[in-house]
Amino acid sequence: MPPPAIHVNGSSRSLCRVEGLLKPLLVLCQVLEDISMDFIEGLPVSGGRSVLLVVVDRLCKYAHFMALLHPYTTRTVVEEFIQGVVRHHGIPGPIVCNRDAIFTSAFWNEFFQRTGTQINMSTAYHLQSDGQTEVVNMCVEKYRRCFAHQQPRLWHMFLPWVELWYNTSFHRTIDMSPYKALYGCEPPSIIPYREGDNRMEAVDQLLGRCDEVLRALKATFVAANEYTRLRANLKRRDLQFEVGDWVLLRLQPYRQHSFFRRAAPRRS
Repeated sequence: MPPPAIHVNGSSRSLCRVEGLLKPLLVLCQVLEDISMDFIEGLPVSGGRSVLLVVVDRLCKYAHFMALLHPYTTRTVVEEFIQGVVRHHGIPGPIVCNRDAIFTSAFWNEFFQRTGTQINMSTAYHLQSDGQTEVVNMCVEKYRRCFAHQQPRLWHMFLPWVELWYNTSFHRTIDMSPYKALYGCEPPSIIPYREGDNRMEAVDQLLGRCDEVLRALKATFVAANEYTRLRANLKRRDLQFEVGDWVLLRLQPYRQHSFFRRAAPRRS
């Protein structure tokens, strides 16, 4: 049976591929003027932390990864955001985020309204609106699976090295590293270390472990970025619509299956 088709101005178009190309958000003029953020949940508990808050600048691609203690509230997320982002870069302008309960809470919106920050929420069931953060989330998750699979409950200890490598690596989109885009200079280089070069055993183990972490992260992120780019381009093609054209939309909402179903209260 042939795939269904839609008619635009009398022409038939196949639905084998995603209709329409990716429409990026507007390009900004100043770093840290507009950021996006998202949560990575369901991680193994590591030091009491099972949720990761990912914050990415939309222009220079500089990112911060913050592990959250569980359970967390809107207030604790705001405090962590202040400690991890605001104290380094100040109050941001618009924030692109999804419709998580934290981002839609009254406390969250009231706080950022008072600081002059505009909250731009993505469309429901349309992750592409914040595709930048979603791609970074995929990279972080691949790192955890590839590198910390033998010690999953220690992943929070490697977050500083993940953030350092991500921000100092070359990004094709901006043709430089996020570090250089933010600070205007190349990041300080880390001298490769070979295990056994230091006589002090504790120092030798620490430097050797750090060098191993950086090399593993580099290989993992390069492979993940290339895989994501190739797979995304296979499912996209150029398509233009005019005002007044009729199209059929396919809605496929995400259904959460991990929540516990509670019995409805009995009516007296």
